[in-house]
Amino acid sequence: MNDSLAEQFPVLTALCESGESGATATFGHEALLYGSIYSGCSPDSHGVLGYDALRPDGLNVAPMARYQVTKPFIWDLLDNQGVACAVVNMMATYGSHASHSHIFSDVMVKNKAVEAADISVLPGSIYPAHNRQQLLKNQWHPSLIADEEIAALADRSDALSQSVTSTLKEALCQVANTQNIIIDALHSNEIAAIFACFDPLRTLFSNPEFTVEASIIIKIMAFIDGCIGAILSVCPDISVCITGGGDHPFVVLRLPESQPDQLLSSEFSLYDVAPSLLALFGYTSAELTGKPIYSPDTPLIDISGQWQTAEDARIKMIKGLMPDTAVPPSIEKLPLMQQENILAVTNEHNYHLAQHCLYAGRHAEARHIIDRAELTPEQRRLLAEQME
Repeated sequence: MNDSLAEQFPVLTALCESGESGATATFGHEALLYGSIYSGCSPDSHGVLGYDALRPDGLNVAPMARYQVTKPFIWDLLDNQGVACAVVNMMATYGSHASHSHIFSDVMVKNKAVEAADISVLPGSIYPAHNRQQLLKNQWHPSLIADEEIAALADRSDALSQSVTSTLKEALCQVANTQNIIIDALHSNEIAAIFACFDPLRTLFSNPEFTVEASIIIKIMAFIDGCIGAILSVCPDISVCITGGGDHPFVVLRLPESQPDQLLSSEFSLYDVAPSLLALFGYTSAELTGKPIYSPDTPLIDISGQWQTAEDARIKMIKGLMPDTAVPPSIEKLPLMQQENILAVTNEHNYHLAQHCLYAGRHAEARHIIDRAELTPEQRRLLAEQME
């Protein structure tokens, strides 16, 4: 981070200086990347191959949900040991089995009520009932932010289109809601670990009108920086893990034993984040692909195989959601739109998995997928170019 940015992001700068940070090798689509961060396992093991997945009934696709993941995430492993976590705005928070932890789903954090008065904790959200009223006090919604405030933030009065203004409002509200939920959890519960995602930038960068608006992006980042600072002011000693996705993933990891200005080694992988955080609480699991970079003085307790209890809960949860689910019909008997949805997601997953194999240098496996899996001509062309 250069000096000019360091002045604008004091909290992130301090974390980089007091912890360990560095770039890591990428290995494909962001969904694969985040699944590997959360699980400590490779994409072909944890099963997160895209943001959409085949529904459990096999009849259509749906946004990727927790019950579609084949490996436990770090908060599942900790919760299984009675370590209370707060999980906010993280991918695949739906359908969590957690009994000690507090899972706040994207539905609540990204509440898109039409009017501010419509804000509520939606049925799809999982939250501690006693905390509901407190959460509703800290409610941000785009309708609560004036266009003039957005123009002032961007220093470009009347220069932003309506679509950009709306996107900025949603991004700011998502970050503010996430911050408030975390602070509430810290104040009202014995929370040992927090997993949260401040992720408005994907939406911002996906909007073509933002490609030249670096000043706006910096201001949004500064807003996020202040939100992280507010959280750390409540709990200054908490361990922090901040990751950035895309073609050049970046990790800032602050553990109790972190040394100032110490960069992560070139061998560090995003697979290593989950086992490192697990080791922080005294646990290890031989089932994880990654290895911890944090080694406490006392021996780690191996909790390999203890996911079975949570897996049973996952299966029961699926049956509870769809108690009358029959064997899905063959895809040819489904309506055409459903067939197209299923085929598109299947192609996307195969493409992402082949891309991951290429990033990992496993060309034979990538070739096997290309030769045998269903892919679009364009996906085959792109993969062939990568292989060259």
